[in-house]
Amino acid sequence: MNSMEEPSYDVRIKVHDLYLIILWDTNYFPGHEATKRICGVRVADSLFSIEAFASNSKPEYRIAQALAERVRPDLSDSIKSIEDELKISLEIVSKELDDPLIKAVDVSAPKQTEYALTIEKGKGTPLVNGFVRLFVIADLIVGTLKELHWRGALTKKEYKKREDAYIKPLRKLMHDLNQVIKRYHEQRKQLTAQ
Repeated sequence: MNSMEEPSYDVRIKVHDLYLIILWDTNYFPGHEATKRICGVRVADSLFSIEAFASNSKPEYRIAQALAERVRPDLSDSIKSIEDELKISLEIVSKELDDPLIKAVDVSAPKQTEYALTIEKGKGTPLVNGFVRLFVIADLIVGTLKELHWRGALTKKEYKKREDAYIKPLRKLMHDLNQVIKRYHEQRKQLTAQ
């Protein structure tokens, strides 16, 4: 893309671990299209729907807009809370990596594959972008844990156990956001059907 072309997305980040790409999109790799598990793509789409209803001022959407306006701050607060938690985890692993004994071990780490995560044009709202930012932090945490493993500070088992523990709040958030948004749409449909 040259500097004159418009990007075909609103948001794009890159992650460097298969674990995160599958957490983002269970259908990222061909052959898994039937998987309907909660994943980042589905949560981002749902967050966008809340933002779309919250910003729709047409009279026929007054109820849906009011409900979306009511739920949006809670969603934002939940995302911010997990961001703060992930930042603490990142700080912990970064301090470990900064240990002079660990830094003294110069290793030739394997080249990491980059996986692009994108939010399509028109769907990059504040809630969605805040949610995507969690994957940036998660990628930094996982990358730091990998480097600690390559430098001999963690066994593979320790690295994987900590990866799971540090990313667990993000997985739980995805589940919780999905539940809140599902309830929103159920309420919206009940109230607007009357």
